[in-house]
Amino acid sequence: MGKLKKVGIGFGIVILSFFVLAAIGGSVPDTEKSESKSTVLDKFKAKSHEEMNSSELSLFVVQHDFKDLMRNIDDYSGKIIFVEGVVTNVQRDIGLLNLCVDKKGYCSLSDDFMFVEVNGINNWLEDDKLSGYVKVQDLGEVFHSNMFTGGEMVGSGDYVPQVKELRLTCSNC
Repeated sequence: MGKLKKVGIGFGIVILSFFVLAAIGGSVPDTEKSESKSTVLDKFKAKSHEEMNSSELSLFVVQHDFKDLMRNIDDYSGKIIFVEGVVTNVQRDIGLLNLCVDKKGYCSLSDDFMFVEVNGINNWLEDDKLSGYVKVQDLGEVFHSNMFTGGEMVGSGDYVPQVKELRLTCSNC
């Protein structure tokens, strides 16, 4: 019986030592882990959206509906959304393009579109199919020029979302 008691005490000491070492050893890495996590998050937060790759941008995407975007632009201002559409007009002189985001497969002036401030890329053409990440800015007024305006650009009173390109890719270029 004495031998069995010594083995039990020895076993208890080993188990107790294991828990003590686990508690001591576990607390140091958690502190280091939290420091390294916060360092990584700080570096991630310090990056501007323009410097992020597509997978990083996807973490910030806000789901949107075009009509809700039109009605509540202030709720989306500064947020990142994913868009897909067809270029219907390019205005290189002011760095804008019209992106038709209507899902019908074809676009006309009455369809849902947005103004995209391009990010230095000036080789997009009409009918290019673009998809990617943009940052919502505000609503921009639609201007028209025709024979009734004498070729002068006149505001129509219609507004559409205006966004800034962060990362767009072309699927048919």
